[in-house]
Amino acid sequence: MSGPMSKKALIAVAAVAVVALGLVGLWRWGPLADDAAVPSCGDVADALPEMVSGSWTLTRTEPKRDVDRSRVRCEYNFTSADQAYRGRILLSLIESDDEAFLRRTATSGPCDGEVVPNPSAPRYEVARSCAQRINDKIFTSVLLASDRRYAHILADFSSPERPLEQVIAYTNTSAQRIADRAMTLNATD
Repeated sequence: MSGPMSKKALIAVAAVAVVALGLVGLWRWGPLADDAAVPSCGDVADALPEMVSGSWTLTRTEPKRDVDRSRVRCEYNFTSADQAYRGRILLSLIESDDEAFLRRTATSGPCDGEVVPNPSAPRYEVARSCAQRINDKIFTSVLLASDRRYAHILADFSSPERPLEQVIAYTNTSAQRIADRAMTLNATD
């Protein structure tokens, strides 16, 4: 022995450290990971017609999926099945084990206009819905936070042939359905 630790003991400690780091890596990033992945914009696009009947077109997605699987931002254009409504949906999803961060994000996010009742609010840690009219469009924001996921939906719909009250109800209901489904949709990749 030449010092406080023999060569064999040093090798054993190094081997244990390498194995421990490998297990931590597998647990955090590999097949043993608690897959903190939100659905991709494509996953959401596939599910949108089930939520709100019509034609949906993905027009923008951020960030690149191979860079960050815990957050996604998507934009879709929409035309209802009966061609009466047209508009756009902006969707943001974040998956995290930091429940306080998710609550803060939903609480502080933009929700302009009048408060809209959200029938599914009791299922979430935070649930906010707001709507406002700007010219011929109705803008509805829905912000939700659970203990693992945050969703923000901004829907802007219009209809030249439907009464304003009907456009408001349609936009609010559609945004809330999409937000509710986005909170439970699983990633397929």
